[in-house]
Amino acid sequence: MTEEVINGVCVYCSDPRSKVGLWRRIKQHLVSPDRRIAPIGLLGGPISLAYPEYLPIEYALLMVQQIPFTLRKFPEVKEIIVVGHDCGYYEQIPHQKKATVARKKKDIAKAARLLKRHFPELAVVAFFADEKSDGFERIQY
Repeated sequence: MTEEVINGVCVYCSDPRSKVGLWRRIKQHLVSPDRRIAPIGLLGGPISLAYPEYLPIEYALLMVQQIPFTLRKFPEVKEIIVVGHDCGYYEQIPHQKKATVARKKKDIAKAARLLKRHFPELAVVAFFADEKSDGFERIQY
């Protein structure tokens, strides 16, 4: 049995309410069929990277355990994809309960910068998933 090659990691919000499911949309629109991406989905997704001080310790494990483990297990990973959306998990963040879409996009960029600082050898790309159009906006950081 040969081991499967994993090309990247995707940190995204695991919100199950979207009509098609965010992970399915990511696979359809952002990942070519010849690539294999390890999904790391959690409620809030990149919010945990933008506001780690306000979230439970389990979310910090994303940085200190989940991503490093994936990189050790699959050394061929060359990219981290960060995908956020108009997420309701902001109600967990003090002073951000009514965050605008513009604020949420800035936080996706903040999360991408953090990942790039901690994993400089990897390409980091960031997207905002628009629920209305089913499209993805590339976020510059």
